[in-house]
Amino acid sequence: ASRGTHMLLEKTLLAEVQREIELLTEQQRAERRGSGLSDDEDDSEAAIYSAHVIIADDQLAKIFKASSRAKRMFPDLEPGTAAAVCLARFAQEPLAEYCNLWTAADAMETFGFEALFLDLHPLKRLLRGMKLALVRALERKLVDAVCETGVDLNRAIMHDHLGALLAFVGGLGLRKADALRQNVRRSIGQVDSRNTLLVRKLMGVVVWTNAAGFLRISGSGPHGTHDDEDLEFPLDNTRIHPECYITHDIVPKICYDAQDSKDVKKPSEVVVRFMRSLRRDWEKRLKKYPRWLALWLGPGLAAADSAQAGEAGWGGAELVRPVQGQVDFKEVIKDVNGKLHELGFELDDPLARLQLADYAQELQAQGLGRRHLQICHIKDELRFPWLDLRDSLHSLDTTSLFASLTGESDRSLFVGLKLGCSVLEISDTSYCDERSNEYRRRQRAVVRTDIGLRGSISVFDVTDEKVDPDSFNLNEVVQVGMHLVAVVVAVRKDKLQLDLSLKPSHLQSSEAWWMRNRVDEPAAKLWWEQVCGRNPRQLFDQHFDEEAALQRHQELEDEQARRSEAAV
Repeated sequence: ASRGTHMLLEKTLLAEVQREIELLTEQQRAERRGSGLSDDEDDSEAAIYSAHVIIADDQLAKIFKASSRAKRMFPDLEPGTAAAVCLARFAQEPLAEYCNLWTAADAMETFGFEALFLDLHPLKRLLRGMKLALVRALERKLVDAVCETGVDLNRAIMHDHLGALLAFVGGLGLRKADALRQNVRRSIGQVDSRNTLLVRKLMGVVVWTNAAGFLRISGSGPHGTHDDEDLEFPLDNTRIHPECYITHDIVPKICYDAQDSKDVKKPSEVVVRFMRSLRRDWEKRLKKYPRWLALWLGPGLAAADSAQAGEAGWGGAELVRPVQGQVDFKEVIKDVNGKLHELGFELDDPLARLQLADYAQELQAQGLGRRHLQICHIKDELRFPWLDLRDSLHSLDTTSLFASLTGESDRSLFVGLKLGCSVLEISDTSYCDERSNEYRRRQRAVVRTDIGLRGSISVFDVTDEKVDPDSFNLNEVVQVGMHLVAVVVAVRKDKLQLDLSLKPSHLQSSEAWWMRNRVDEPAAKLWWEQVCGRNPRQLFDQHFDEEAALQRHQELEDEQARRSEAAV
């Protein structure tokens, strides 16, 4: 919610973890003393725990907690602990946890049925009879996301919670992905190149052709680090398809021409040397042109200067590739003839000087097809190998956090809604009016609503008559313990509280009245403008008959009231 709520949650979480650390440290000290070790050999004070706390969406953790997957993966853990593990994994790799929803099936053997429990849209409940179509649509979206992001093959084989990513790689699927993981574990343990999948017959030719470009083979250096020198084919650690450097020498030729190197015979050495020099060159250029880097942060920062772009950071906007003709950046260089040449949104590097369009025409003349777009993709991958354009995980915004903590949304809790509430206390204090520099009386009733949220009723919201706060006594209208029916006049999501009204005019007005008077009624107007972020005058299409809809809504409310009275 507000920054204060975030800080309170963060402080509470860190304090709980600190207590656990202190208890564990004390147990370790007792064990060491029992072993005959002195206190001098142990730390005298436990380290103060500090961490960056992210308040994330726990939908997947709740689904995992009630799923059979939790019992199968963590048979010895409590459901709450298993949900915490799922949430921690979600923070590390959200896409993998979404893919894991397809590792369990219902009684009808429908994989991915758990995705139907996600709160995707307020109107999802209207998709009756189309649940299977929704699951298939979500599958296609996950395939697009996984193929765009790519999968580290060896990590997916080693770790079960990452294995579900393989099922959404183009050409695989649940059955083939599981067979691939089992065969690799049983036969070779680890894949050292994409070509190994074909040579060891772990994949068929057609499946390998479809999937190879989305599988990342990262070298394993000392201490688990990655080093491309360990790879037989360094380009296996990029999105470039092996067809372009194993079947055909397209990429090595580009690297040869870009660095004008003819002394190295082994293509892999040429590629590694060129990519390293390209990385060093780009590090210098990004320091010189920080405004180009801001283009990747979206159009909002594209017009900012370098200082503003540096202050904005990487977590505030969605990362997008700069598009030629749509970004305000041009670097001008001199060609070999001394003439000025505009690179557009590119920065000057060895790849920018190559005539790749002519090379694409040459490949087409050789019968290799049209490859201009593929060569542009190769150029991006050589500059930024396996660049991940996903936005960093960040804490929930005010609306999302309010919905996560309360379970309420703008469709279930809104201005004009009637709620039952119980009075907890009557507050009678004073404050200093800054305009008159005089002390004023402030009275309000603190209540707890039937949905569990706290609320307050101001002295000005108990009667339609004009109220003098200095002489009016709120205790004469409401008392502690009284159960009331009140109307919501404001939803303060930043404080997780409600402002309620007992005015007879508000209690007698229906929800349709609040919608009809959303422009004239201050509470309703404030709700639409500030909470919902919409113009109350332009909520509907110009052809929508709002009066008829409100009249029908009123008729339905009256009919429901008559049925309730008849039932009583």
